[in-house]
Amino acid sequence: MDNRGGEEMIRFMPPSVLHLHDTSEHVTDNGVVELSYGQLATLVLSLSVVLIVGYRLSLEIEKQLIVGAIRCFIQLSALGLILVPIIKHNYSPLVLFYIMLMLFVAAVEASSRPTYAFDSLFLVCFVSIATAVTTLALFTFTIVLPIGLDAQYAIPIIGMITGNAMSAVSVTISNIVNNLAEHKQDVELLLALGATRWEAAMSVIKSSIKLGLTPMLNMMNVTGLVAIPGMMTGQIIGGTPPSTAAKYQLVIMYVIAGSATISTLTASFLTVRALIDHEHRIQNEKLYHRDHVNRIETVLRSVRYLSTFFWNWRSQSLQTGSPFPSHVHGPLPSLDQTDFLPKNEEQAPNYGSIQTEVRDEVRPPSPQE
Repeated sequence: MDNRGGEEMIRFMPPSVLHLHDTSEHVTDNGVVELSYGQLATLVLSLSVVLIVGYRLSLEIEKQLIVGAIRCFIQLSALGLILVPIIKHNYSPLVLFYIMLMLFVAAVEASSRPTYAFDSLFLVCFVSIATAVTTLALFTFTIVLPIGLDAQYAIPIIGMITGNAMSAVSVTISNIVNNLAEHKQDVELLLALGATRWEAAMSVIKSSIKLGLTPMLNMMNVTGLVAIPGMMTGQIIGGTPPSTAAKYQLVIMYVIAGSATISTLTASFLTVRALIDHEHRIQNEKLYHRDHVNRIETVLRSVRYLSTFFWNWRSQSLQTGSPFPSHVHGPLPSLDQTDFLPKNEEQAPNYGSIQTEVRDEVRPPSPQE
């Protein structure tokens, strides 16, 4: 067996680590210092700072912090146990099942964050995240790292892609629904002047996508100078040479950038399509406040929405004899938007006269007046 990789790792380790490897019972076979649960318990002191500040400033985050800390401990401990047989056996269907579970949980979390929700919110989050993750995972494991669905690489890399896509999607959707629920006047004005739903919502879509991509852009600008990202840190601690760890981190950062862009773009398109119908009317009645539902109810509403959609699709398919009826949920936007233009001149409103009247109303008085 070729041991050059192991020899390179040992040569990279500093003398102190090699000495610990020989004498200390707290160091594993690959030179990593083992952490006990007693040492982890001391981290409660770090969390207590957050609790004290939250209590003194009345931030009302104590419950969220405690629940989050407990969930984080349980989830990461369970993850460490679950990944052992998955990585050991490297059974592709099992790896694929675990990835689907990650996508499902990410969609649930992303759909629970916006202040306002709608029936297909969970479905929008799942499709947006899954589209980005699938596209970038295929690119990564067929071109960049042509190793296939190897559990040791696929699960951590796809996990990081999914987590960042989840955050980007939740921020993007939150900004869109908040604008349509609380600041819809600008969009309604453009719709009243004859703009299509895509033209009227374009400024909201742009600002939402930019907001969703901001954390990723900030991280790319400071990576290597201010912060050492998680994957690179883990590999260095595990004994990987920093140059190799840096290459893997570059793969992660660039793939995360692509997945965040695809997921935010997909989420914006689906959210606008769900809340502004094909007749270009904002359907605020579809929005409801987050306080009225929990995570499970959000998922169930999307399931009911999906079943209703397919039932209507089946009914109209039987009526029209076509498997692609055009108005089950409104037509998709065409590039030239000709579907939304008036069919004849009598139906076409005179927008020029409207604009002239508006200009006359705001025209400043002349000196003679």
